[in-house]
Amino acid sequence: MVAERMETAQTTGFVGPVLRGVDGEMIEAVLAAAHEDNPGAEILVDDHGGYVRVHAAGRLRLTRKALEKALERPFKLPDLESSLVSFAGHLDTGDEEWLWYLEGAQPKTTESTVRARKKVWSLWEEKRLPSEYEVVTHRFHYHFRREPAPFELSPDCALNLWYLRHREGSPLQVGDWEKFRDPRAYTYRRYVEARSERESYLDNLIDEFEARDHYRSLSVDWLSFLEVHYFPSRFAGHALQMSTAYVAQMAPSSYVANPFHFQTGDEMRRVQRTAYLAKALSIDNERPGLADSARARKAWERNKFWQPLRELLEKQLIVYDWGEAFATRSLIVKPLYDNLFNVELARLARANGDELLALLHDDFQNYDSRYSIEVSQALTRFVTEGGPEVRKILQSWLEKWAPLTYRAVVAIAGGFSEAPNGLDSAAAAQRAIQNWGSLLESCGLSAVQV
Repeated sequence: MVAERMETAQTTGFVGPVLRGVDGEMIEAVLAAAHEDNPGAEILVDDHGGYVRVHAAGRLRLTRKALEKALERPFKLPDLESSLVSFAGHLDTGDEEWLWYLEGAQPKTTESTVRARKKVWSLWEEKRLPSEYEVVTHRFHYHFRREPAPFELSPDCALNLWYLRHREGSPLQVGDWEKFRDPRAYTYRRYVEARSERESYLDNLIDEFEARDHYRSLSVDWLSFLEVHYFPSRFAGHALQMSTAYVAQMAPSSYVANPFHFQTGDEMRRVQRTAYLAKALSIDNERPGLADSARARKAWERNKFWQPLRELLEKQLIVYDWGEAFATRSLIVKPLYDNLFNVELARLARANGDELLALLHDDFQNYDSRYSIEVSQALTRFVTEGGPEVRKILQSWLEKWAPLTYRAVVAIAGGFSEAPNGLDSAAAAQRAIQNWGSLLESCGLSAVQV
């Protein structure tokens, strides 16, 4: 159907439409018009069967005149929308031409484009077309600061009172939450694409190690350690997932909420892999106790090394004020937990020949945790632009939660010293605390001394 193809597409810096694969006539016409309207430009076509990308580097122009010539019939540019499933770059639309261009670039528009440009986003206030990210995110939380109550129910109903007390009534406030931006500008589509790549990597990684009969190569002592000190972590992971979901649910803007919805998925990614390893190890080593949820729960609820962390997580789960829930989750619990169960656990796993476990948690740290850190840094800097009083509020929450947090870190590090080839518990705890302090300083806050 399409004569030209883009081999092994690397589309960074490319812009243009993505068309339905079934619309062969339109694809051929767009391709012909693209060549006519962009003389000298290399037009790249990537045919995926179900959809086809027509892209050019930096800028791509399509005119009604060129499309009519290619189709050999009258054609209105808005009619192209029925074949358009997506596009890359920014798009300016008009009756005579459409122009795709890179974010930040100054589009070369004609007089007819400027005259006929349409505004179809009624809540968008800037004098430019919104990006795909902004289209699916801007002002979706219509209920924030809505009078007389957030939702169209009785102002005295429990739901409205909850939001008024714990969101609108939170001491953590800024003038306009709609100005915050996810540093990665994730939409649901982009997030799923990014994590699909990571999940494919982890699937291939597990397949490779299972082909080597990796699980049976691990020592009995290491398996016993995992049963008590690692597999119960899925309870902690579920607590983090619930905490993250609450922050997302109560957020004052969808620009703030969406990154936490995505991080909720990241937490479940780690929990699912932990549960899979428990089952796989139990089968290959004929140790059903490794995958026994009742035994894992017993360790979680009674083992001395878990109790300070359990107390921290359970108390954090009943922090209902939105601002404090964000601060305790994103600036305290999450970064310290990740330093322990991604960084330090990977170090310990390698010392015991469990490279698979180490590589899994390397991936969680390098991608999921990194995203969480970027969002925490961006959001903290955003709110602290409101002045020193906001910084004082965040700092007070950090100091309030620091003693219990420190006890949890010391206890988990102590558990890691129980492993064969165990870590120095004091050194492991110190590394986690130092990394925590570095994160806080990168957010414009002060490290907490305990």
